[in-house]
Amino acid sequence: MKFKGTDLYAALIHELKNDLGLLSMTIDGIPQQGETEHDATVDAARLLCQGVVDRLQQALQIYKAIDQSIRPAIDAWSPHDAVREIRDRAAALSRGRIRVEAALAPDVPEIWFFDRDLVEMALINAIHNSLAHARSVLRIEASMTDGCLALTVRDDSAGGYPE
Repeated sequence: MKFKGTDLYAALIHELKNDLGLLSMTIDGIPQQGETEHDATVDAARLLCQGVVDRLQQALQIYKAIDQSIRPAIDAWSPHDAVREIRDRAAALSRGRIRVEAALAPDVPEIWFFDRDLVEMALINAIHNSLAHARSVLRIEASMTDGCLALTVRDDSAGGYPE
């Protein structure tokens, strides 16, 4: 069996992703102590670790597309379920440091066709950015814009969107 260097690169990224996942779970096990500096440091380490895990997962997805275009895997999904699940993931990442909300406009259909993995990858990047800068609230929104589904991450940071 012959391996290309890129195959070893992918195996290394996969192993690093798994190791960081274990480190993230270990950090999750560190209890809050009610000491602002300690708790903030542990939360920052946990968020950073999870962010690196997510980016390594993205690197693996991009690696799979090295010799070809990334083809969206479009299927029927519930935007309602997607927003709620992504909100729950963001809330878990925030560990109660900020309030995480979901807002669905009344005209968002129950079913829409999109690539769930690509959409989630984009939203998770925005969520990590918001978690690093939000003061007290992060909101994941779904709305219809010009006949298209729009998914948005908003926060109340200095550079955040106005209400």
